[in-house]
Amino acid sequence: MGFQIEIDFEVNQRIWAERRSEEESDNDVIRRLLRMSPKNGGRSQKASEFSSEKGAWVWKGVTLPAHTQLRMDYLSQRYQGEVRGDGKWWINERFFRTPSEAAKSLARTREGKEPSLDGWKYWYVKRPSDRDWILVDEFRKGLGNGRPHKKPSMEDRSI
Repeated sequence: MGFQIEIDFEVNQRIWAERRSEEESDNDVIRRLLRMSPKNGGRSQKASEFSSEKGAWVWKGVTLPAHTQLRMDYLSQRYQGEVRGDGKWWINERFFRTPSEAAKSLARTREGKEPSLDGWKYWYVKRPSDRDWILVDEFRKGLGNGRPHKKPSMEDRSI
């Protein structure tokens, strides 16, 4: 994997809107828009090429193995899923590539609108080897290994 850059929500939406196919990666879209020659002989890198052979989800330097449990609480609503063997997040019979995509696609504001959420700050994960839930953002910051942050259960909080 190459360099990582931070982009805002609107830039991310624009990149997705500019895709010519689901197989076209973010990098391919940006190279095309900047009128640069395509890498890989013009073949797009599919999302599955970023996953390991064992079906792990890999994104922004974070790797979650298959069968990792996923959980997000937002406005008294709990969303649960898992990383499947295809390296994707499966939640409510839908697949997602990123925590933020899952968060904003599933959650709704009190007014029923799509919120602008940084999914890294909302999703908790529990890998097959973990006893506690860990905020996925801790992995991105390099804190997830050995420093779990226990997520209080919904039953422990007043709703």
